[in-house]
Parts: sequence; structure tokens; C-alpha cells
Amino acid sequence: MTIIILLFAACIFYEFSMSPISEYWTVFFAEDLHMPELVFGWVIAVSSILLIVIIDPASKFLQTRVSNAGALVAINIMLMASIFLFGVSFNPIMAIIVYIIYKILAGIYEPIRDTFINAHIQDKYRATVLSVYNMAGSAGEVISGVGIGWVAQKFGIRASFYTSGLSIFLVIIAFGYIIYIYRKADLSGF
Repeated sequence: MTIIILLFAACIFYEFSMSPISEYWTVFFAEDLHMPELVFGWVIAVSSILLIVIIDPASKFLQTRVSNAGALVAINIMLMASIFLFGVSFNPIMAIIVYIIYKILAGIYEPIRDTFINAHIQDKYRATVLSVYNMAGSAGEVISGVGIGWVAQKFGIRASFYTSGLSIFLVIIAFGYIIYIYRKADLSGF
């Protein structure tokens, strides 16, 4: 039961953290970095093409080199770093590169997370757990809209990225604690 609660907490904090990037990146590019709107389409196209090419080999690599929970922790650390780098980007090229890296990491995260959940939730509970897990993600997005939206309005978009990056640390703690529980119980795979 503790693991399920930690998964829900991780989902809330993950969506809380990721939502601002999805909502504010175009404003950041347009207002802070003064990029033309045409660039937005190219950034999305390039990040999507790279994600399609990279997602399968990267997911397999991470799943074979580290446990699924370890891969989740590693990806969240890289996401946290990319969000901070995005927030401190004053160079448009750096911002574009960091955003593309962020999109790839976010895309890789989901199949590894799904594999982790599927491996650790009994079949008879899986549909319910995944449904509630997705609702927890929606709650995180709603809370983010209010919380990080307030930060963006009061302190600027860059501050919202820093807040977002810091909140990913809570996801890392949740998955780290899940690893600890499994290792303490001496369960295989961790």
C-alpha cells in the first residue's frame, strides 16, 4: 500500500513539475528570448522526430542497465537539470537544445514508468491503480496551474521553471523511497 501511495504522490509532483514547461515554453521563447513564432513549429517538429528515433533504444538501454525504479530516478534527475538549464537559458540556441533534450527525456520517462507500474501492481488491481494514477496526474496539473501560475505571475516565467525543477526533487524522493522499500524487503529487481 505504501508503494501505491508513493506512486500517486510521484505522479502528482511529476505532473505538477512538467505542466509549466508545457504551458510556458512558447511565452518564454517569444517574450524572454524574442524568438519568432516560426521557430516554435520547428522546435516541436525536431523534438518529435528525435523522440521517435530515440525513445525505443533509450528506453531499452535504461531498462537493461538499471532497474526500472533506478531508471525513473535517473530520468527525473536529468529532467530536473534540463528544467533548471532551460530557466537559466539566455541564449536562444541553448534554450532550443535544452528544450529538445527535455522533451526527449519526458518521452522516455513514460514507457519506463508504465513498465515499472505494470511490474509491481497485481493484474487484478492494475486497471484501477492506473486509472487513479492518471487522476492523480490531473490533480497535479490543476495544482500546478494555480501554484506555479502564481509564481510565474509574481516572479516571472524563469522562477516558475526553477519551482518546477525543485518539485521534481519530490518525485526523486518518492522513487528513491520505493527502491529503499524493495531493497529492505529484499525483493528482486531493485
